[in-house]
Amino acid sequence: MILHRKMVGVSAAVAMLFASLLPYAAAATTIQPPAFDYVVNPGATMKDIIKIYNETPGDISLVPELKNFAAKDESSGTPWLYPPDEKREGGHELAPWMIVDSKIIKIAPKMWGSFEFTVNIPKDAEPGGYFGAVLFREGDGKVGEGVGATGGPASLIMLKVNGETKEGFNITDFKSKSAMYTSLPSELILRTNNTGNVQQKPTGNIYIKNIFGRQVASIPVNPLGGNVLPGTARVFNSIWQKSEPVAGASEFKKELSNFALGPYTASLVLKYGSKGMIATAETSFFVFPWMVCFMYLIIFLLIILLLIIAMKKYNASVIRKYKQGGQK
Repeated sequence: MILHRKMVGVSAAVAMLFASLLPYAAAATTIQPPAFDYVVNPGATMKDIIKIYNETPGDISLVPELKNFAAKDESSGTPWLYPPDEKREGGHELAPWMIVDSKIIKIAPKMWGSFEFTVNIPKDAEPGGYFGAVLFREGDGKVGEGVGATGGPASLIMLKVNGETKEGFNITDFKSKSAMYTSLPSELILRTNNTGNVQQKPTGNIYIKNIFGRQVASIPVNPLGGNVLPGTARVFNSIWQKSEPVAGASEFKKELSNFALGPYTASLVLKYGSKGMIATAETSFFVFPWMVCFMYLIIFLLIILLLIIAMKKYNASVIRKYKQGGQK
């Protein structure tokens, strides 16, 4: 019995992710949904449908292939597809449980094509996360492994088997990219590590406080809902800025439009796991916009100088009037 099924809709992150999977037809097809997320019991059997829309003016012929997937690297969140019979450390391969009709389907222009797949979860399946994909290639074209060699669009399938799962998750590093900035934006880098056997989708906020302890900003962490797969690490980058930097702007304009001054503390509060566990971390950085500060210093000195000159003229006028009055 399927306990939970979630179709992950198209978002900016997913769109960028799948654009990297489409070396021949990034704009030629639309796949729905680009990803599935299931929670199931051992022994369950489930069926679902992937739809592909042909945006080209001509017919396209597609054939589905099963793949496993893992994280390509720590920072991009891009999936790395590998053969269905390949086993890697951790045993999170889903493709061996999947069935898909491998016949070629022709899709007419501006029409949808449907592909059905089945997942048979063994009764003795270990609790935890399993990851597979249905990859679509043109006709009899050859397909390799890994992003950029896939030959077509793919729909990712993430599955969690219920039971006594291990949720091991921690923050391994939280720091500012630079200890000192001349202006915003400042980049905060969070590195996490999933030591459990089920995927994690951490969420939270970074709270920025100035030297007086006043909160000046709150930045969401992982707003696009990226997963950290079991046995992997993932880096999340967060940006604090007051306005979008203008391309080609001078350093002075950057400092002026994204002005900040002094030491700042960044406090991270991260929520993860099925029980809503909390992890925290803290770092600090300094912002010194020297060009703007120098400009204000010059303005201040000019004001002081003008005041001194004005005061001297005033005193001279008073003394002159006093002397003229004494001579009468």
